[in-house]
Amino acid sequence: MNLKTKKAIIVAGLILIVGSIILYIQNDDWLLQRKRSVKITKTKDVKQISSIAISGDHTNITLHQSDTDQLTVQMQGQVPVRDQPDLHMKIDDQELSIILKMKWGSNPFSFKRNFSTRLKVFLPKKVYQSIQLSAVEGDIDTTDLPLQSHRIELESKQGKIDASHMKTDTLITESTIKTQLKQIEANGIWIKTVSGGLKIRNNQEKETPDHQMKIENIGSSGDKVRLSGLQGVDQEVSVVSDTGLDLDFHLIKARLLHLTTFSGKLTIDDFQGYQLTGDLNGTKATIKNLNAQVILKGESTLTVDPMLISQGDHQLTFEDGDVHVKFRDMPTNLFVALQTEEGQIKSNLPIRIDHSLTKKSVYDRSIVGDVRRDPSKPYGQLLIHTRKGNIQVDAK
Repeated sequence: MNLKTKKAIIVAGLILIVGSIILYIQNDDWLLQRKRSVKITKTKDVKQISSIAISGDHTNITLHQSDTDQLTVQMQGQVPVRDQPDLHMKIDDQELSIILKMKWGSNPFSFKRNFSTRLKVFLPKKVYQSIQLSAVEGDIDTTDLPLQSHRIELESKQGKIDASHMKTDTLITESTIKTQLKQIEANGIWIKTVSGGLKIRNNQEKETPDHQMKIENIGSSGDKVRLSGLQGVDQEVSVVSDTGLDLDFHLIKARLLHLTTFSGKLTIDDFQGYQLTGDLNGTKATIKNLNAQVILKGESTLTVDPMLISQGDHQLTFEDGDVHVKFRDMPTNLFVALQTEEGQIKSNLPIRIDHSLTKKSVYDRSIVGDVRRDPSKPYGQLLIHTRKGNIQVDAK
Protein backbone atom coordinates (compact mmCIF):
# COMPACT_ATOMS: atom_id res chain seq x y z
CA MET A 1 0.00 0.00 0.00
CA ASN A 2 1.59 3.24 -1.11
CA LEU A 3 1.58 6.54 0.78
CA LYS A 4 -1.21 8.13 -1.30
CA THR A 5 -3.52 5.20 -0.61
CA LYS A 6 -2.86 5.42 3.13
CA LYS A 7 -3.63 9.15 3.11
CA ALA A 8 -6.85 8.54 1.19
CA ILE A 9 -7.97 5.92 3.72
CA ILE A 10 -7.20 8.24 6.64
CA VAL A 11 -9.10 11.14 5.04
CA ALA A 12 -12.07 8.88 4.28
CA GLY A 13 -12.07 7.66 7.86
CA LEU A 14 -12.03 11.20 9.23
CA ILE A 15 -14.89 12.19 6.93
CA LEU A 16 -16.87 9.18 8.11
CA ILE A 17 -16.27 10.04 11.79
CA VAL A 18 -17.16 13.72 11.36
CA GLY A 19 -20.23 12.84 9.33
CA SER A 20 -21.40 10.40 11.99
CA ILE A 21 -20.99 13.05 14.70
CA ILE A 22 -22.95 15.59 12.64
CA LEU A 23 -25.73 13.10 11.98
CA TYR A 24 -25.84 12.19 15.68
CA ILE A 25 -26.08 15.82 16.75
CA GLN A 26 -28.68 16.65 14.10
CA ASN A 27 -30.76 13.62 15.02
CA ASP A 28 -30.36 14.36 18.72
CA ASP A 29 -31.27 18.03 18.26
CA TRP A 30 -34.38 16.93 16.38
CA LEU A 31 -35.28 14.73 19.34
CA LEU A 32 -34.70 17.66 21.67
CA GLN A 33 -37.50 19.52 19.94
CA ARG A 34 -39.88 16.73 20.93
CA LYS A 35 -41.19 17.34 24.44
CA ARG A 36 -43.19 15.40 26.93
CA SER A 37 -45.12 16.58 29.96
CA VAL A 38 -43.92 15.68 33.44
CA LYS A 39 -45.47 16.14 36.86
CA ILE A 40 -43.94 14.92 40.10
CA THR A 41 -45.33 15.59 43.58
CA LYS A 42 -43.71 14.74 46.91
CA THR A 43 -44.49 15.64 50.51
CA LYS A 44 -42.52 15.67 53.75
CA ASP A 45 -43.25 16.37 57.40
CA VAL A 46 -41.07 19.31 58.46
CA LYS A 47 -42.08 19.74 62.09
CA GLN A 48 -38.56 18.78 63.20
CA ILE A 49 -36.84 20.58 60.32
CA SER A 50 -35.00 23.84 61.04
CA SER A 51 -33.16 24.38 57.74
CA ILE A 52 -34.15 23.90 54.10
CA ALA A 53 -31.89 23.76 51.02
CA ILE A 54 -33.46 23.68 47.55
CA SER A 55 -31.52 23.31 44.29
CA GLY A 56 -32.75 22.81 40.75
CA ASP A 57 -31.22 22.35 37.30
CA HIS A 58 -32.90 24.00 34.32
CA THR A 59 -36.01 25.01 36.22
CA ASN A 60 -37.66 28.01 37.82
CA ILE A 61 -38.09 27.79 41.59
CA THR A 62 -41.06 29.40 43.34
CA LEU A 63 -42.02 29.38 47.00
CA HIS A 64 -45.60 29.29 48.27
CA GLN A 65 -47.28 28.91 51.64
CA SER A 66 -48.55 25.48 52.58
CA ASP A 67 -52.07 25.10 53.94
CA THR A 68 -50.93 22.24 56.18
CA ASP A 69 -47.95 21.27 58.35
CA GLN A 70 -46.59 19.27 55.43
CA LEU A 71 -44.07 20.52 52.91
CA THR A 72 -45.13 19.79 49.34
CA VAL A 73 -42.92 19.86 46.24
CA GLN A 74 -44.41 19.92 42.75
CA MET A 75 -42.28 19.67 39.64
CA GLN A 76 -44.11 20.07 36.36
CA GLY A 77 -43.52 21.24 32.82
CA GLN A 78 -42.08 20.12 29.49
CA VAL A 79 -38.77 18.28 29.00
CA PRO A 80 -37.10 16.60 25.99
CA VAL A 81 -38.42 13.07 25.45
CA ARG A 82 -35.10 11.38 26.28
CA ASP A 83 -34.35 13.38 29.43
CA GLN A 84 -35.49 12.24 32.83
CA PRO A 85 -36.01 14.61 35.80
CA ASP A 86 -34.81 13.24 39.12
CA LEU A 87 -36.46 14.84 42.16
CA HIS A 88 -35.51 13.60 45.58
CA MET A 89 -35.54 14.79 49.18
CA LYS A 90 -33.25 13.82 52.02
CA ILE A 91 -32.94 14.76 55.68
CA ASP A 92 -29.59 15.20 57.37
CA ASP A 93 -29.91 16.03 61.04
CA GLN A 94 -32.51 18.85 60.99
CA GLU A 95 -31.86 20.02 57.42
CA LEU A 96 -34.09 19.04 54.52
CA SER A 97 -32.50 19.03 51.06
CA ILE A 98 -34.68 19.16 47.95
CA ILE A 99 -32.72 18.42 44.78
CA LEU A 100 -33.90 18.40 41.18
CA LYS A 101 -31.46 17.12 38.57
CA MET A 102 -31.91 16.33 34.91
CA LYS A 103 -30.60 13.00 33.66
CA TRP A 104 -29.78 13.69 30.06
CA GLY A 105 -30.65 10.88 27.68
CA SER A 106 -29.72 13.02 24.69
CA ASN A 107 -26.62 14.93 23.61
CA PRO A 108 -25.52 16.91 26.70
CA PHE A 109 -23.57 19.41 24.57
CA SER A 110 -26.45 20.52 22.38
CA PHE A 111 -27.24 24.25 22.41
CA LYS A 112 -30.83 23.49 21.45
CA ARG A 113 -31.74 21.94 24.79
CA ASN A 114 -34.75 23.84 26.05
CA PHE A 115 -36.64 23.29 29.30
CA SER A 116 -39.94 24.71 30.43
CA THR A 117 -40.31 23.47 33.99
CA ARG A 118 -41.20 24.89 37.37
CA LEU A 119 -40.39 23.63 40.84
CA LYS A 120 -43.07 24.76 43.27
CA VAL A 121 -42.30 24.39 46.96
CA PHE A 122 -45.10 24.87 49.48
CA LEU A 123 -43.61 25.68 52.89
CA PRO A 124 -45.42 25.66 56.25
CA LYS A 125 -45.24 29.05 57.92
CA LYS A 126 -42.58 29.00 60.64
CA VAL A 127 -39.24 30.57 61.54
CA TYR A 128 -36.44 28.58 59.91
CA GLN A 129 -32.80 28.61 60.90
CA SER A 130 -31.73 28.89 57.28
CA ILE A 131 -33.25 28.79 53.80
CA GLN A 132 -31.10 28.21 50.71
CA LEU A 133 -32.35 28.36 47.12
CA SER A 134 -30.08 27.64 44.15
CA ALA A 135 -31.15 27.52 40.50
CA VAL A 136 -29.03 26.66 37.46
CA GLU A 137 -30.48 28.25 34.31
CA GLY A 138 -33.63 29.25 36.14
CA ASP A 139 -35.34 32.04 38.06
CA ILE A 140 -36.10 32.26 41.77
CA ASP A 141 -39.34 33.84 42.96
CA THR A 142 -40.34 34.05 46.63
CA THR A 143 -42.86 36.90 46.35
CA ASP A 144 -45.84 34.66 47.13
CA LEU A 145 -44.52 33.66 50.55
CA PRO A 146 -43.46 35.93 53.45
CA LEU A 147 -40.23 34.36 54.71
CA GLN A 148 -38.81 34.50 58.21
CA SER A 149 -35.43 32.91 58.78
CA HIS A 150 -32.16 33.67 60.52
CA ARG A 151 -30.31 33.28 57.21
CA ILE A 152 -31.59 33.37 53.62
CA GLU A 153 -29.42 32.63 50.58
CA LEU A 154 -30.69 32.98 47.01
CA GLU A 155 -28.49 32.10 44.02
CA SER A 156 -29.55 32.00 40.39
CA LYS A 157 -27.06 31.12 37.66
CA GLN A 158 -28.29 32.45 34.32
CA GLY A 159 -31.52 33.61 35.91
CA LYS A 160 -33.13 36.37 37.93
CA ILE A 161 -34.24 36.73 41.54
CA ASP A 162 -37.49 38.30 42.70
CA ALA A 163 -38.06 38.36 46.47
CA SER A 164 -40.23 40.29 48.88
CA HIS A 165 -41.58 40.36 52.45
CA MET A 166 -38.55 38.85 54.15
CA LYS A 167 -37.45 39.13 57.75
CA THR A 168 -33.99 37.76 58.39
CA ASP A 169 -30.71 38.37 60.15
CA THR A 170 -28.71 37.84 56.96
CA LEU A 171 -29.78 37.93 53.31
CA ILE A 172 -27.34 36.87 50.57
CA THR A 173 -28.31 36.97 46.90
CA GLU A 174 -26.38 36.32 43.71
CA SER A 175 -27.79 36.38 40.18
CA THR A 176 -26.59 36.81 36.60
CA ILE A 177 -29.52 38.72 35.11
CA LYS A 178 -31.60 40.75 37.55
CA THR A 179 -32.31 41.04 41.25
CA GLN A 180 -35.42 42.72 42.63
CA LEU A 181 -36.05 42.99 46.36
CA LYS A 182 -39.06 44.54 48.11
CA GLN A 183 -40.03 44.92 51.74
CA ILE A 184 -36.85 43.43 53.19
CA GLU A 185 -36.07 43.66 56.90
CA ALA A 186 -32.58 42.38 57.65
CA ASN A 187 -29.54 43.00 59.80
CA GLY A 188 -27.18 42.26 56.93
CA ILE A 189 -27.70 42.21 53.16
CA TRP A 190 -25.09 41.12 50.62
CA ILE A 191 -26.13 41.37 46.98
CA LYS A 192 -24.17 40.49 43.86
CA THR A 193 -25.43 40.64 40.28
CA VAL A 194 -23.38 39.70 37.22
CA SER A 195 -24.30 41.42 33.93
CA GLY A 196 -27.64 42.47 35.36
CA GLY A 197 -29.65 45.18 37.04
CA LEU A 198 -30.52 45.64 40.66
CA LYS A 199 -33.67 47.17 42.08
CA ILE A 200 -34.36 47.46 45.78
CA ARG A 201 -37.38 49.01 47.42
CA ASN A 202 -37.88 48.96 51.14
CA ASN A 203 -40.71 50.84 52.81
CA GLN A 204 -39.93 49.59 56.28
CA GLU A 205 -39.48 52.47 58.72
CA LYS A 206 -38.62 50.29 61.68
CA GLU A 207 -34.99 50.68 62.65
CA THR A 208 -32.91 47.52 62.83
CA PRO A 209 -29.78 47.57 65.04
CA ASP A 210 -26.42 46.70 63.50
CA HIS A 211 -27.89 46.77 60.01
CA GLN A 212 -25.31 46.42 57.28
CA MET A 213 -25.83 46.23 53.57
CA LYS A 214 -23.28 45.45 50.90
CA ILE A 215 -24.03 45.61 47.19
CA GLU A 216 -21.60 44.29 44.63
CA ASN A 217 -22.91 44.85 41.13
CA ILE A 218 -20.74 43.69 38.26
CA GLY A 219 -22.43 44.47 34.98
CA SER A 220 -21.86 45.62 31.43
CA SER A 221 -21.57 49.27 30.47
CA GLY A 222 -24.96 50.91 30.09
CA ASP A 223 -26.66 49.05 32.92
CA LYS A 224 -28.32 51.12 35.61
CA VAL A 225 -28.76 50.43 39.29
CA ARG A 226 -31.41 52.21 41.31
CA LEU A 227 -31.55 52.02 45.09
CA SER A 228 -34.71 53.71 46.32
CA GLY A 229 -36.36 54.21 49.66
CA LEU A 230 -34.00 52.25 51.90
CA GLN A 231 -34.76 53.32 55.46
CA GLY A 232 -33.93 52.35 59.00
CA VAL A 233 -30.37 51.26 58.33
CA ASP A 234 -28.49 51.93 61.53
CA GLN A 235 -24.92 51.41 60.41
CA GLU A 236 -23.49 50.87 56.94
CA VAL A 237 -24.44 50.61 53.28
CA SER A 238 -21.57 49.72 50.95
CA VAL A 239 -21.87 49.81 47.15
CA VAL A 240 -19.26 48.51 44.70
CA SER A 241 -19.65 49.05 40.94
CA ASP A 242 -16.64 48.28 38.77
CA THR A 243 -17.78 48.16 35.12
CA GLY A 244 -19.43 51.43 34.19
CA LEU A 245 -22.84 51.11 35.79
CA ASP A 246 -25.02 54.19 36.26
CA LEU A 247 -25.96 54.41 39.94
CA ASP A 248 -29.08 56.27 41.04
CA PHE A 249 -29.79 56.45 44.78
CA HIS A 250 -32.82 58.20 46.24
CA LEU A 251 -33.89 58.67 49.86
CA ILE A 252 -31.29 56.54 51.59
CA LYS A 253 -31.14 56.51 55.39
CA ALA A 254 -27.97 54.99 56.80
CA ARG A 255 -25.31 55.90 59.30
CA LEU A 256 -22.60 55.43 56.66
CA LEU A 257 -22.82 55.15 52.87
CA HIS A 258 -19.60 54.02 51.17
CA LEU A 259 -19.26 53.98 47.37
CA THR A 260 -16.64 52.52 45.06
CA THR A 261 -17.18 53.27 41.36
CA PHE A 262 -15.29 52.93 38.10
CA SER A 263 -16.76 55.10 35.31
CA GLY A 264 -20.48 55.62 34.75
CA LYS A 265 -22.76 58.21 36.33
CA LEU A 266 -23.57 58.55 40.01
CA THR A 267 -26.62 60.39 41.34
CA ILE A 268 -27.43 60.59 45.04
CA ASP A 269 -30.59 62.44 46.06
CA ASP A 270 -31.46 62.94 49.72
CA PHE A 271 -28.96 60.82 51.62
CA GLN A 272 -29.71 61.10 55.33
CA GLY A 273 -27.00 59.86 57.60
CA TYR A 274 -23.77 60.65 59.36
CA GLN A 275 -21.16 60.17 56.65
CA LEU A 276 -20.82 59.68 52.89
CA THR A 277 -17.48 58.23 51.80
CA GLY A 278 -16.18 56.81 48.58
CA ASP A 279 -13.57 56.23 45.93
CA LEU A 280 -14.94 57.56 42.63
CA ASN A 281 -12.96 56.85 39.47
CA GLY A 282 -13.94 58.09 36.02
CA THR A 283 -17.37 58.93 37.39
CA LYS A 284 -19.62 61.93 36.80
CA ALA A 285 -21.10 62.37 40.27
CA THR A 286 -24.03 64.54 41.33
CA ILE A 287 -25.13 64.74 44.97
CA LYS A 288 -28.36 66.52 45.87
CA ASN A 289 -29.71 67.52 49.26
CA LEU A 290 -26.65 66.33 51.14
CA ASN A 291 -27.12 66.39 54.89
CA ALA A 292 -24.04 64.45 56.00
CA GLN A 293 -20.31 64.63 56.34
CA VAL A 294 -18.65 63.83 53.01
CA ILE A 295 -15.20 62.33 52.34
CA LEU A 296 -14.61 61.45 48.69
CA LYS A 297 -11.55 60.85 46.53
CA GLY A 298 -10.66 59.59 43.07
CA GLU A 299 -10.58 60.78 39.48
CA SER A 300 -14.04 62.20 38.78
CA THR A 301 -16.14 65.31 38.42
CA LEU A 302 -18.34 66.15 41.39
CA THR A 303 -21.29 68.47 41.91
CA VAL A 304 -22.92 68.89 45.33
CA ASP A 305 -26.11 70.95 45.02
CA PRO A 306 -27.32 71.83 47.53
CA MET A 307 -25.06 71.21 50.51
CA LEU A 308 -27.38 71.42 53.51
CA ILE A 309 -24.85 71.50 56.35
CA SER A 310 -21.40 72.96 56.93
CA GLN A 311 -20.60 71.24 60.23
CA GLY A 312 -18.23 68.29 60.26
CA ASP A 313 -15.12 67.54 58.24
CA HIS A 314 -15.69 67.50 54.48
CA GLN A 315 -12.78 66.29 52.36
CA LEU A 316 -12.83 66.09 48.56
CA THR A 317 -9.61 64.95 46.91
CA PHE A 318 -9.61 64.36 43.15
CA GLU A 319 -6.83 63.80 40.64
CA ASP A 320 -8.82 65.01 37.63
CA GLY A 321 -12.21 66.61 37.15
CA ASP A 322 -13.99 69.71 38.40
CA VAL A 323 -15.51 70.04 41.87
CA HIS A 324 -18.52 72.29 42.49
CA VAL A 325 -20.07 72.62 45.96
CA LYS A 326 -23.11 74.83 46.40
CA PHE A 327 -24.46 75.50 49.91
CA ARG A 328 -28.18 76.01 50.34
CA ASP A 329 -27.52 78.68 52.99
CA MET A 330 -24.48 80.80 53.66
CA PRO A 331 -22.29 78.65 55.95
CA THR A 332 -20.97 79.80 59.32
CA ASN A 333 -18.03 78.62 61.38
CA LEU A 334 -16.43 76.95 58.37
CA PHE A 335 -12.71 76.58 57.74
CA VAL A 336 -12.07 76.45 53.99
CA ALA A 337 -8.99 75.16 52.15
CA LEU A 338 -9.35 75.13 48.36
CA GLN A 339 -6.31 73.96 46.43
CA THR A 340 -5.66 73.13 42.78
CA GLU A 341 -2.44 72.57 40.89
CA GLU A 342 -3.55 73.43 37.36
CA GLY A 343 -7.19 74.60 37.57
CA GLN A 344 -9.04 77.73 38.65
CA ILE A 345 -10.80 78.56 41.93
CA LYS A 346 -14.06 80.51 42.23
CA SER A 347 -16.11 81.25 45.35
CA ASN A 348 -18.71 83.77 46.49
CA LEU A 349 -18.30 82.82 50.14
CA PRO A 350 -17.11 85.64 52.43
CA ILE A 351 -13.86 83.85 53.18
CA ARG A 352 -11.57 85.69 55.54
CA ILE A 353 -8.34 84.64 53.92
CA ASP A 354 -5.50 83.58 56.19
CA HIS A 355 -2.56 84.84 54.16
CA SER A 356 -0.02 83.09 56.34
CA LEU A 357 -1.61 79.71 55.65
CA THR A 358 -2.16 80.56 52.00
CA LYS A 359 1.51 81.44 51.54
CA LYS A 360 2.54 78.19 53.20
CA SER A 361 0.49 76.20 50.70
CA VAL A 362 2.60 74.25 48.21
CA TYR A 363 0.03 74.96 45.50
CA ASP A 364 0.17 78.04 43.28
CA ARG A 365 -3.61 78.34 43.33
CA SER A 366 -5.13 78.13 46.79
CA ILE A 367 -7.56 79.86 49.13
CA VAL A 368 -7.31 79.16 52.85
CA GLY A 369 -9.37 80.89 55.50
CA ASP A 370 -12.56 81.11 57.61
CA VAL A 371 -16.19 81.88 56.89
CA ARG A 372 -18.18 83.73 59.59
CA ARG A 373 -17.21 82.71 63.04
CA ASP A 374 -20.16 82.27 65.39
CA PRO A 375 -19.26 80.91 68.86
CA SER A 376 -22.80 79.62 69.35
CA LYS A 377 -22.58 77.18 66.43
CA PRO A 378 -20.46 74.06 65.73
CA TYR A 379 -17.29 74.41 63.70
CA GLY A 380 -16.64 72.59 60.44
CA GLN A 381 -14.12 72.42 57.64
CA LEU A 382 -14.22 72.00 53.88
CA LEU A 383 -11.03 70.73 52.26
CA ILE A 384 -10.97 70.43 48.46
CA HIS A 385 -7.94 69.45 46.43
CA THR A 386 -7.75 68.68 42.74
CA ARG A 387 -4.69 68.43 40.55
CA LYS A 388 -6.07 69.31 37.10
CA GLY A 389 -9.68 70.35 37.72
CA ASN A 390 -11.41 73.61 38.63
CA ILE A 391 -12.95 74.32 42.04
CA GLN A 392 -16.11 76.32 42.65
CA VAL A 393 -17.68 76.83 46.08
CA ASP A 394 -20.61 79.15 46.61
CA ALA A 395 -23.93 79.66 48.36
CA LYS A 396 -27.30 80.32 46.80
